[in-house]
Amino acid sequence: MPLRAVLFDLDGTLADSHELVIVSFLAAFEREGFVVTREAVAAAIGHPIPRHGADGCRRRRCGADRSPWQCIRGALPRA
Repeated sequence: MPLRAVLFDLDGTLADSHELVIVSFLAAFEREGFVVTREAVAAAIGHPIPRHGADGCRRRRCGADRSPWQCIRGALPRA
């Protein structure tokens, strides 16, 4: 199978994406119908994902039997 994409983490090394992360989170929350303040998002950045309730959102959105990677893979075409 040919390579279709390469993902890598450059945050903090080649780029400072803190503001972009905040804007991305705000857009994603809005799209899903959640009202979240910029301050709340900024305060949450850097904490482990389960602390944010991501597991509950995944189960609600994708189903309890699907792995996080299956959910991400299903969401990428919408991004």
